[in-house]
Amino acid sequence: MDVNTVRAQIKQKQLQNFYIFTGPEWQGQKIYINQIAKIHGGNIQYVDGIKVIYNKLKNTSFINSNSVYVMRDDKDIIQNEELQSQLIKLIGNNIIILLLTTVDKRIKFYKKYKNDIVEFEYFDEKLLIKYIQREITLSESNCKKLIEVCESDYGRILLEIDKIRRYVDAKS
Repeated sequence: MDVNTVRAQIKQKQLQNFYIFTGPEWQGQKIYINQIAKIHGGNIQYVDGIKVIYNKLKNTSFINSNSVYVMRDDKDIIQNEELQSQLIKLIGNNIIILLLTTVDKRIKFYKKYKNDIVEFEYFDEKLLIKYIQREITLSESNCKKLIEVCESDYGRILLEIDKIRRYVDAKS
């Protein structure tokens, strides 16, 4: 799956229950997580691993809550096939987003869930210029310099913009 497919799902308000986000553009992942939670109508819960939410999902309650569970590099869900199959049955109205730093394409987990993996590459220059100019007033040439210095990493660009703002505030 690619980022455009997720964007289309968000626009159509037809979300999946399970996503795997990977790639270097962590700020892009964060933007999509927030959009998914907004459309889903649930709160975002960052958890340490699948075992934390497995017990919550297993205990059914009369109060149904829509949550977007986000976990990073959880080995339990990657290695335990039984847990994977049970989890799909228990998700209910919730959404689980697994953030992976790297994906090993040789393991069964990848082969089983390759259609749920969304690769977030660095944004292209035109899109970054648009995003930068939303945040701060910079000329296109200065935006390009900022993009080059930050190696097209939107998260780093936002951190540098924060430094610029703080510097301007300190000088005025």
